[in-house]
Amino acid sequence: MPAAVQGLVATNYRVRTGAFLYCALVVGLVLWERRAGPVGWTLLVLQFLLYPHIVYWRARFSPRPTIAELENLYLDALVLGAWCAGLGFPTWIV
Repeated sequence: MPAAVQGLVATNYRVRTGAFLYCALVVGLVLWERRAGPVGWTLLVLQFLLYPHIVYWRARFSPRPTIAELENLYLDALVLGAWCAGLGFPTWIV
């Protein structure tokens, strides 16, 4: 993998991981406020704490890492939008 592509994947990984940790805090506050059950908390852990590592490995070992990373960015937007919708579009999140 060329150094520039490796740098792109690594940079997006760091940014995604930090952003999703912050999102886990914010969504966690909403779930705590709404007294969410174990399903909500499990989804939060899977989405915000495990997902960034999975898509990193997907891009890192892809034969076309730049395309994989672009698809990961679209997927990020999709899942964050799904969380906003699932929470009822709270103004302070969206």
